[in-house]
Amino acid sequence: MLSGTFNLRLNFLEALAQDLGDKQFNLVKGFMKQFTDGTGGNQVQKLYADILTTVQSVNTDLDLNPGPTGAFGAVLFNTLKGILVLADDLNPGDLTVGNVTNGIVGPFGAATNSIKVPPGGAFVSLNPSATGWTVTAGTADLLRIASAATVGNYTSNIILLGT
Repeated sequence: MLSGTFNLRLNFLEALAQDLGDKQFNLVKGFMKQFTDGTGGNQVQKLYADILTTVQSVNTDLDLNPGPTGAFGAVLFNTLKGILVLADDLNPGDLTVGNVTNGIVGPFGAATNSIKVPPGGAFVSLNPSATGWTVTAGTADLLRIASAATVGNYTSNIILLGT
């Protein structure tokens, strides 16, 4: 059984000094999505979370069907509903998420499209619909995390949600 909350919160204060005080704009914005156990809208049944460590110029392909090894064994995805990639501040270059033959189309638009995640950056994409993003064994089931050619060690946190 799996349930949880995805919560994103922004809280910024912009101020402009004046002779007799200041002007302020306080931006507070939140986004919260509740997930319950199941295969419908706003439901998930699979969770994969890992710390990926690698060196320059390495492609790590996560095979979502038959599934990477999670906390309780293989996590076989039929649909993907959430992707979160957090790049470490000390990474010497960008991570590339996507761009792999037989890759998931998901939020990328095509299997060979990708998103760059700079050091300290994040890539987040959610599809809480009942259908999510389709994962098809052998033809659309890979998620690539590739490190840049810049010499050094790369660390990222990968979290996947689905059914």
